[in-house]
Amino acid sequence: AVNRIRQSDLAAIYDLGDRKASIIGNLVQAQIPAAVDIDAMLRRHFAIVGTTGVGKSTSIGILLRAAIVERPDLRIIILDPHNEYSNVFRRESATVEASRFELPFWLFQFEEFLEVIYRGTPAPLDESDFLREAIADAREQFSGAERGGIAKWNNRSEEGGADSPRPYRLADVITQIDAEIGRLEPRYPRPSLRNLKHRLEALANDQNFRFMFGKAAVDARMDFVTRGLFRLQETNKPVTILRMAGIPADVVNASVSVLSRLAFDLCVLHRGRQEVLVVCEEAHRYVPADHTLGFNPTRRAIARIAKEGRKYGCYLGIVTQRPAELDPTILSQCSTVFAMR
Repeated sequence: AVNRIRQSDLAAIYDLGDRKASIIGNLVQAQIPAAVDIDAMLRRHFAIVGTTGVGKSTSIGILLRAAIVERPDLRIIILDPHNEYSNVFRRESATVEASRFELPFWLFQFEEFLEVIYRGTPAPLDESDFLREAIADAREQFSGAERGGIAKWNNRSEEGGADSPRPYRLADVITQIDAEIGRLEPRYPRPSLRNLKHRLEALANDQNFRFMFGKAAVDARMDFVTRGLFRLQETNKPVTILRMAGIPADVVNASVSVLSRLAFDLCVLHRGRQEVLVVCEEAHRYVPADHTLGFNPTRRAIARIAKEGRKYGCYLGIVTQRPAELDPTILSQCSTVFAMR
C-alpha cells in the first residue's frame, strides 16, 4: 500500500533535534522549515549537483550566507569560471577580476610551471631537466633578506629545489640559460636552451600572463595572499570571488592547483585557528572521473583538502552540473550532498 506522508512525519524528518540548525528555506509541502547543520556541513565538506538552470548559484548564496553568520571568522574563496557569483554576494564579497588577479610564478611548483610554459603538452626532457636545475639555483641566488615572511609560510622552505616556495627572479633563470649556451661544451643542446629561453621570455611579455609576471612576481612577501586572496584582516567581506574567466584557459588548471595548495597550507600554518572554505564551481573540470584527463597536481591539491582538510579547518564545497564526470573519490568525501533537479 502507498500512504500519503503526513505533515508530522515531514516535520520529524527535517527536525535536527538538539543540533544547531540554520533555516535555509521552507518545504513546498506545508511550509515546514528546511534546516541545515552548518558546522557539520563544513567540517565534512559538501557538494551541490544539478543541471544548468536549477539554482545552484542561488543555493550557494543561501548556504554561504548562513555559514558566514554561524562562523564569522570563516574565509571563503570561490573559483568562479563564469563570472556569476559577484551578483550573488554583492555585500559580503570582494571580487578579484582577472585584470587584478596576482599569482606570482615562483609560487608554482615545478610541474605546475611546466603546465603553464608548455600549455599542457609534454615538456622536452632536455628543457625540463635544465629548467629544474636553473630554478633551484635561482632560488639560492635570491637574497635571504628579501624573502621576508616566506620562510615561515612552509616548513619546507629551506630545502631548496624546484618545488620550494621560496621566490626567485626569472631574469636569473634566463641568465643561466645564456651562460649555458655560451659554454664551449654545453651540457644541453643549444637549440633546446634557445627554445626554453624563447618560451620564458614570451610568457613574461604576454599580457595574458601578467597575473603571474606582474609587479607581485618580484614581491617576496605573502601579504597579497593573506590580505588580497584570503582577506584575513577583513571582517565585512569574508568572501573572495576569483573571476577565472579572464585567465588563459590552458593555465586555469595550474592556477587552481596553486590556489588550492595555498588554502590548505594557510590552514596548516595557523594550526586550524583560521578556517578556509574553497568553493570549486565546475569541479568536474579539475577532478574528472577519467584519470587520463585533467591535471594531476590540481587533482592532488583538491584531493588533499577533501581527505585531510578537516583536520586543519580547510573545507571543500563542490559544485557541478555533471556529477557523473566528477571523480567519485572526491564526491565520496562530501558527506552533505544537495541534489537539485
